[in-house]
Amino acid sequence: MVAGQSLENMEPLKVAKCTPDMTPDGIDLTDQEYLTRFGTVVVFVFLNEIEAADLCFPSLGIQVTPCSACAVVWSTSSSSPSGILRHQAQPPRSGTRFAAIGSFREKLVRA
Repeated sequence: MVAGQSLENMEPLKVAKCTPDMTPDGIDLTDQEYLTRFGTVVVFVFLNEIEAADLCFPSLGIQVTPCSACAVVWSTSSSSPSGILRHQAQPPRSGTRFAAIGSFREKLVRA
């Protein structure tokens, strides 16, 4: 089990690369698109340390600074008005941020 979820419910890990000129994934998604993209539980693992490339949760007022090999785990469901807890990754000022992202689904995705 990872993040309280069975591995059978986890999509294959995706590696994300973000440079200063990029708009991070997920910023302009509708609630349904966000759930389709990220599932019900997300594991976000920073693969390197880079300045000013925080992972933010605007509805909670929380910012997480990248620290190599550290993970942030959250459920996408919340008591917010939309019912969705969204993250917002900030692009770095310089350099490239790398992360591994695991998304868990309600239904089995692996046998």
